Amino acid sequence: MPRPHVLLLLSACAWSLHPYRVVFRDVHAAFRSEDIHSAAHDLGGSVEHVSATSARLHLPDDAAAATLAERSVLVRYVLEEWGAGATLRDAVSQARLPSDGPLANGASWRIRVQSPGRRTGLVNAHDPVLFEELGGLLDALPGPVRLRDAEEDVAVLLRGETVVVGRVVARGCAAELLSQYRVADRCYRGSTTMDATLAFVTASFARVRPGDLVLDPFCGTGGNLLAACHMSRRPGIGADADARTLLRGTANCENGSLKLDARLRKAQNMANVGGRREKKRGEPSLPSDASIRRNFLDRGL
Repeated sequence: MPRPHVLLLLSACAWSLHPYRVVFRDVHAAFRSEDIHSAAHDLGGSVEHVSATSARLHLPDDAAAATLAERSVLVRYVLEEWGAGATLRDAVSQARLPSDGPLANGASWRIRVQSPGRRTGLVNAHDPVLFEELGGLLDALPGPVRLRDAEEDVAVLLRGETVVVGRVVARGCAAELLSQYRVADRCYRGSTTMDATLAFVTASFARVRPGDLVLDPFCGTGGNLLAACHMSRRPGIGADADARTLLRGTANCENGSLKLDARLRKAQNMANVGGRREKKRGEPSLPSDASIRRNFLDRGL
């Protein structure tokens, strides 16, 4: 049986965590649970429940919630959860407004709604029934209402099996991050280069943290390694048994990312047909200076 002081410590740790609600993007539903468990674990939090559209979890603070949104490309936004229930009335009756939050201290606000028939996005609220149901909760907010440029968004989630009321504390990174790592925009890529979203999900599964040294023994064209190094914020190490994959697109290997030994030179010569390397099926046309190293340099890695 645990000693009393151990129980006290565990109780204190649980008390320091706060409820949050993660809303997922409408992509890769099969990976959401593992992705959010990995992210929450690294931030000292815990996951209570994962549904088809969202997850309820406990995190230390808003900063941890913002970090989670930055690390997971499957997250649309994160709410500080005030209350949840089968209906809006139930959610409002359960709602508890944090006494030390920005809204309790006079920040301006507006109401945003995720409607049942919509996707995961939030829109301005117009339904008078919704305002009536929220009446008592809204009366407790001392700050002014601003439909534009509000400091805080009060969110009502009507999509899914549970209605949730809370405050938006972070928005996902997918739009900005994935635009920097689109496979089509890379100078060096192949027919089997992994989609950028899946590459970042894989790095999340591996729980890559800032400062980690990443080794990918089957790196191919470096798609997974590129995402993992973005998360670790340092160069990684890649290797592959397929010499053609490593050499593809590298016009000057001696000055690029590869140093040719005798076996690689032999593999390169065997791949040549009539003095030119035979192109693989589905392989895109690449510039002469394309290389794995170039992909990293183009993104500041």
